[in-house]
Amino acid sequence: MNKKRLCRFCGAHLFEDAKFCTNCGAIVTKPSTQPAEPNGLQSDVQSLRGRFWAPSATKQPYKILVGAVVGILILMLLATGASASSTVSQDSAVRSTLLPTAVAPTKAVVTSTDTPKPLTTPTPTPEPVDYSAQISAKYKVPFYKTTVNGREAYVGNVANETNKSLVVHIIIYPAKTLEDARNYKEQLIQSYKAQGYTMHKITDDYWFGMSGKNIHLVGAMNTEWGFPATLDEGAAVG
Repeated sequence: MNKKRLCRFCGAHLFEDAKFCTNCGAIVTKPSTQPAEPNGLQSDVQSLRGRFWAPSATKQPYKILVGAVVGILILMLLATGASASSTVSQDSAVRSTLLPTAVAPTKAVVTSTDTPKPLTTPTPTPEPVDYSAQISAKYKVPFYKTTVNGREAYVGNVANETNKSLVVHIIIYPAKTLEDARNYKEQLIQSYKAQGYTMHKITDDYWFGMSGKNIHLVGAMNTEWGFPATLDEGAAVG
């Protein structure tokens, strides 16, 4: 009669030629010829082995071991990723510190070197001078500044000292130069000749003319008032 074989690890029944336990996977060998244990002792051993080497208890360590290994691998991967991220961050920080900051090019300011033009001072326009007071003081009668024949002139009526009934009408034409005064004297002589006056030369600068009862004395001179002038004195002889 064949003897029943039991797994020495978990106490499960083994086939006669089994090389490993089909319950716990332990490798078994053929038993040597040993005296059979008493049935009572054998049942106690199987009971103890079944309690401490139950299939669930035998397989649980393997599952715990596999889970622990997987957990360690995950932690290692996470640690490696965090280290790589930290390395990249540090590398970026170092690069930002070492690399020069780009500076926008500044435009050169070109200053004009043109020589400034000198400022021209406007020539002040001389204020018109009125010699009416000085001429009036000379002849002791009022003289007025006016325009005659398109030229500046001072006019006044002076009574003859010997014949008070003879009033002489005097026109004084101021000139820039004596030559200018002489040129205008010649124009007046030609004008009176054209009006029928007979003109007679007294000196180079004075001429006398008559037409009926009207007489005219025309001349050029440097006046006592500080300017050259052309003189025209006219009267009507009664």
